[in-house]
Amino acid sequence: MIIENRKLRLFAWLFVVATGNVLMSCTSDEERGNSVLDGTYPMTFVGQVFDRPLTRTTSEGSWDGTEKVAIQIGEEVKLYTADKNGGLTADEPFYWENKTEAVDVLAWYPCNETEVPVSFSVQQDQNLENGYQHSDFMRARNHFSFSDQPTLDFYHLPAKVQLNLKAGEGVENEETIKDASISFVNMSLTSGELDMISGTVAQTSGNTEIVPLKFSGDKITEGYLQTVQALLVPQQMKGIPFIKIVINNVPAYYIPEEEEDANLQSGYLYVYNVTVNNKGEVEVSLAVSGPEWTPNGDEHLVTSRTCYTADDIKPGDFFYRSADGNSWLVSDGGLREVDNTTGEKVWETPSQTPADFKDGRAYIGVVFQTDPRRMSELEKSKGWTHGYVMALTNASAACTWGTVGEDEKTESQTGGINYFPNVTRNNTMYQDVDGYGKKMYIADNKLAGVTDVKETSYAAFYYSEYYGTGDSQIYAAPGKESNLTSGWYLPTIGQWWDILENLGEAVGLLGYRENTGSTVTLRSTGDIKMSTAIIKKLNERMGENNQGVAPFVEGVHYWSSSEKDKDNARRVLFDAAGTNNYSLRLSDNRKSNPSTVVRCILAF
Repeated sequence: MIIENRKLRLFAWLFVVATGNVLMSCTSDEERGNSVLDGTYPMTFVGQVFDRPLTRTTSEGSWDGTEKVAIQIGEEVKLYTADKNGGLTADEPFYWENKTEAVDVLAWYPCNETEVPVSFSVQQDQNLENGYQHSDFMRARNHFSFSDQPTLDFYHLPAKVQLNLKAGEGVENEETIKDASISFVNMSLTSGELDMISGTVAQTSGNTEIVPLKFSGDKITEGYLQTVQALLVPQQMKGIPFIKIVINNVPAYYIPEEEEDANLQSGYLYVYNVTVNNKGEVEVSLAVSGPEWTPNGDEHLVTSRTCYTADDIKPGDFFYRSADGNSWLVSDGGLREVDNTTGEKVWETPSQTPADFKDGRAYIGVVFQTDPRRMSELEKSKGWTHGYVMALTNASAACTWGTVGEDEKTESQTGGINYFPNVTRNNTMYQDVDGYGKKMYIADNKLAGVTDVKETSYAAFYYSEYYGTGDSQIYAAPGKESNLTSGWYLPTIGQWWDILENLGEAVGLLGYRENTGSTVTLRSTGDIKMSTAIIKKLNERMGENNQGVAPFVEGVHYWSSSEKDKDNARRVLFDAAGTNNYSLRLSDNRKSNPSTVVRCILAF
């Protein structure tokens, strides 16, 4: 199916990004280079919990499009409204005032107007409709600046308790175990004092009986007859009845004996496996106790896989410019499933390939990213919210990046081009996705009036600026003059990271996202030549046998727009020589080195 200017149906995330998803009045190119902003860049939000995709931000279910999330910056609190995809917007949002000064952001859900909570509550009967969901409370806090691609991870503050019940010795009628009544007793419905800045919750005590959510079907833990869950406020249950099980109207109680048997802490998961014998005696073992709600075997609450249909816009889809050049189109590239833990992907043979189109549409690129968390906020504020596309051919042969030793930064910074952060670590390489902002800075300050590459030392940017003109005009970006797309530009090293992960299936990169080393190296193992395998996948995704596709090859390296420092820029190496034979490397190179080529991307 062909999709024309259709918005991507995204999974709901709860994570925070730096400026708006809404259209805004355009500021001048000169203003983009200044540190002080003019109040036209709104902060908008989307959601994430534990860096995993969820069906919603709370315990389970889906957004209905009306939830209110509180956002606090400084002393001011504003309410944002969730849409069905988890996007958070406000009629009167916060705005960025400065590109370099970081802001602290505190957020929570659910919220009571703009009042900062001092405690949270849980429901007494969590088996009633929404009782379990309405017992959740989540908080997030972080600080970041305009040029960052920041994430606010939301954490659950209640304790989650799961109980698995099975029949023990001598029990002949398993139906009595299936029908047993389970509850948690001596509970409080309101938490102890909540410190929103630190996220800590004081323990309390109570005398209320809480009815848990009862699972059915394949949600019941394998090998057990009942599985229930409840969200509870932090309490220490040592020495007092905690679990109550009623079979044939006869109650039995579990009283924890040790400090850690039921020391319920905020954000922890506790899994109790319980066996009942024919005398009504219960044997309890604590199987899981830890600060994460999603252990192995609990996938029915948190999914680690993302699934797509042919109609979704997604990595690997083919990207076209219409015959008149004024619109873009995509067709299915075959991606159906992504394991978000391992990075492994399931592909089907695409229903249509680039060769199928004969009506004047020009196949010009392949989609490599559609996750809003990985998209530049400057671009999204202009309405380019669907994703990124990688070009099918190189914009140049090998060329230099720019001037070595240029230092435009303030005394507090370590040198390099003003506006460009120094990307010195692997984790900051992954986070750097502001390629369009860098392109605009260079276009304004280094390429203004330049008509020949010999007139500038910024060759890599020059070639990317003019890709789609002259001999390469068949690959011109659709609607560039009307702002339908961003036009082509040089990708950052973080955007190359996404190309390699999503199209090259370089799953080993996942382990480097938080790494603080200075170079990423995926080495060959055995007969598997790392760069060869990744290049093969990249070329498959582009449809290497189609006319006009320039495949990736061994030994060719690619510039990014990211600086390491004033002398060096980041690049991708398909390393077919030296001590790292056939490895993939995300490293750096002298800006004056002429050995690296340019391949462009665009936002749409």
